[in-house]
Amino acid sequence: MRQKTRLVIAFGTIVLVPVMVFYIAIWRIRQNLCRLGAAGWQSLTCDLLISTLLILIFTAYMLIDWLEKTDALERREQVRREREWLGNLLHDMKTPLAAIRGYAEGLMDGIADRLQKRELYIRTIYHQTNELTQLVDELLCYTKDAHDPSYDFQKINANAFFDDCIEALRTEFAPENIEITDENTVGADAEIYADAAQLRRVISNIVRNCVKYMDKTERVIRIRRTDSGDFVQIEIEDNGCGIAPEELPYIFDRYYRAQAASASKIEGTGIGLSIAKKIVEDHGGTIRAQSEQGRGTKLSLTILKYRGDCYEEDSDH
Repeated sequence: MRQKTRLVIAFGTIVLVPVMVFYIAIWRIRQNLCRLGAAGWQSLTCDLLISTLLILIFTAYMLIDWLEKTDALERREQVRREREWLGNLLHDMKTPLAAIRGYAEGLMDGIADRLQKRELYIRTIYHQTNELTQLVDELLCYTKDAHDPSYDFQKINANAFFDDCIEALRTEFAPENIEITDENTVGADAEIYADAAQLRRVISNIVRNCVKYMDKTERVIRIRRTDSGDFVQIEIEDNGCGIAPEELPYIFDRYYRAQAASASKIEGTGIGLSIAKKIVEDHGGTIRAQSEQGRGTKLSLTILKYRGDCYEEDSDH
């Protein structure tokens, strides 16, 4: 988008300025034409061409200088955002590490002297380990370029895959009293052609993002699976704080964090949804978001169904 804007400005500057100069000059010629002889006409025309050429050279120089300064500013901003992201990531790692250490010490010291309490400690350690694993995965993706992942596409039964994802999420977030509902109208034989690990990562990133912005006592995530022609459509809706309309177009941008996250110091790196968008689009699908402040957010994604041997043929090339 920025590149298009810069090209439009460049085109306008190079083309419109000389045109305006010509129009002004022609108007002046018409005003004084009756007083000019042949020699005067030739002299005025020569002066006009020279002036226009000088304006073009000056405009081109100023444009090049402006573009170079803009590129430098964008590079500095990119470095700043990457440093900020890395700082947020390292800070977020401290929370699960401290929790794991604290609960492990409690088990070692015998503080958890009852079976129920030991089970709570173990579940908490498991949950915090998952949080830490997610952060480490994001760091690994950053070092490998998160927007160029590798894939291992396979034919997968859609219902079996999403059933397993949803059950794993229910187990993970049960200690936080988060209810995850599931509505499914996808046919039992429906198949998708996908990388199971990457697609699981998409669902996990979206649900984790939902959990971060939940601000109500009763926390519910509703998942709907529907058959949509050549696609399987997945909707993930929460009852959290929602996203401001002016921020909604940017939530899939890399490193972007909503104002609500910054204001309330919600942990996060700002690349989870951008990774999800990249993976979904690489699977031939789409992802979009709808939100209403105070009521929650819904993300809808589509995944192409398996359509025969054409996928295997394409993967051989």
